[in-house]
Amino acid sequence: MSKTIRKNWPKIRIVTIKGETFYQVDARKTGTNAKREHFKVKKEAEKRASELAGELTTAGVEGFSLTYEKRSIVLEAERLLAPYGSNILEAVKYFIDSKKKVESLTTQQTIKTVAYAWYTDKAHNPLKKLRPKTCKDILQAYNRLDEAFGTKKITEPTKEDFEKYLKGLDVSQRRLFNLRSLFSQFFNWAIEKKYCMINPLEEIEICVDEKDVEIYQPETIVEMFKVLKKDEHVSLLPYYAILTFAGLRPTEGELLTWENIHLEEKQITVLGRTSKVKETRNVPIEENLLEMLKNWKGKKTGNVLAKKNQRPNIDAFKLAAGFNCEDGIKWIPDGLRHTYASYWLGKNSDRAKLAENMGTSLKMITKHYKKIVKQSDVQKFWEIR
Repeated sequence: MSKTIRKNWPKIRIVTIKGETFYQVDARKTGTNAKREHFKVKKEAEKRASELAGELTTAGVEGFSLTYEKRSIVLEAERLLAPYGSNILEAVKYFIDSKKKVESLTTQQTIKTVAYAWYTDKAHNPLKKLRPKTCKDILQAYNRLDEAFGTKKITEPTKEDFEKYLKGLDVSQRRLFNLRSLFSQFFNWAIEKKYCMINPLEEIEICVDEKDVEIYQPETIVEMFKVLKKDEHVSLLPYYAILTFAGLRPTEGELLTWENIHLEEKQITVLGRTSKVKETRNVPIEENLLEMLKNWKGKKTGNVLAKKNQRPNIDAFKLAAGFNCEDGIKWIPDGLRHTYASYWLGKNSDRAKLAENMGTSLKMITKHYKKIVKQSDVQKFWEIR
């Protein structure tokens, strides 16, 4: 038996359950998962009914249809916000307000404007100086962004736009991978600086097949040094000798000074500010390289590779040595570094030490230098004088 004492929702009834009398608040309503609640005291039931009526007015029917999962999300969000003295409503309002501010800002900003700000910030930041090559890569990325999307607003280009652009480039897969990476870095920077909120390249994947590194045969190195001994190319000899027999990266060799070549200690110091990995390291000078550097008759101050006419001199040497000519020798990017690593490993069989010499990780050494070189070639290489 029951008796209704409140007819408006939620209804209140007097019910008897197992001989006991209760005031039942019936909050059941179509489209909700509300339930019936029982109270021993009439005032408590009336209070609960008033609360539910108020909640319905504020939250609507949807507020009473929250699933367990959604309620759990709400509770977790409240827990995370509690240390900051905030709640879900305040957090949502802050998010919407921030988004509106960003949208207001970006409506006036083009890709060209933001990309140039990115380049300027990265290339001229006194707190975080980048290597010249890295600055050059960022500048090239800026130029490509300007050419392809410069007049568009920062929020306009989509994932599909960048996919179409990248697919239309006639470059290697590795180059595509690098460009995608640089463009993605740009948008991450733009997000950090509040120019936009989405990185359209985040979900674009470019696969690059891993290939065995290419190296030069000892005979090719011998012929290369014959050309370097000629008067018109001899100024480049120390630079290429160090790349070949100490395994420095080309940019590290370009920035290396004679003051950091210690012949008595038989080591070369690569400073962190000139290294790709930003760490200073000492590279042992092998006997044949030591002999070459000791016998060098040119000046031993300043940069090992002269800055004046640097590119024309290198191009002239490569041409004279037959690199990249028709029926000539292929110039391998980082080929001299790979050659050093392969023949050094063939002589010493110590990957950890090689990683230290080259300023890279043991993982990278293990990954790239698995190819076996003939011991006869190892001997020929280290006997080159």
